[in-house]
Amino acid sequence: MNNQVKYSLIGIIALFLLIGFANGFKCNSSSTLTFESNWREPTSAELGKIIPVLAKKQVTECGELYVRKANGSDTEYLIACRGARMIFHGYHIFTASEEVLPYEDSAYPMPTDK
Repeated sequence: MNNQVKYSLIGIIALFLLIGFANGFKCNSSSTLTFESNWREPTSAELGKIIPVLAKKQVTECGELYVRKANGSDTEYLIACRGARMIFHGYHIFTASEEVLPYEDSAYPMPTDK
């Protein structure tokens, strides 16, 4: 591989990283997307959609679970899971596509002890 190609590839990678840092690597599907204002326990119907996706993606440490549903969507949630280590882990979950992304954003901080 010649130097010109190497430098072009490095430049492209640097550009993607710069754009990612500028956007804060947010995982929300839309910058205008909002979620419920408070963390809450999921309903039975929501658990029926969420638990299989978490299991399929091998998300563990989720003995205690809270949700915030996306406004206007029945298939998109922020999930706060806490396991034996008593630390909340956040996930952005899309039940229709079975996609699970790590989540941490000050706009929707993890729940405090209940």
